[in-house]
Amino acid sequence: MSEKKPLPEDDDRKEAENEEAAREKAERDLKRKQATDPALMPIGDPAGAA
Repeated sequence: MSEKKPLPEDDDRKEAENEEAAREKAERDLKRKQATDPALMPIGDPAGAA
């Protein structure tokens, strides 16, 4: 009885956390790209605004 099955809600929570972490990472990567590539900067947004 040492094998413990994870509860479905635990799996859902982990999955949601992973999705959130992935989304945050993608946003950070995008901001980094925007900061280094003027072509990707939002129009009308000065470089130091973020």
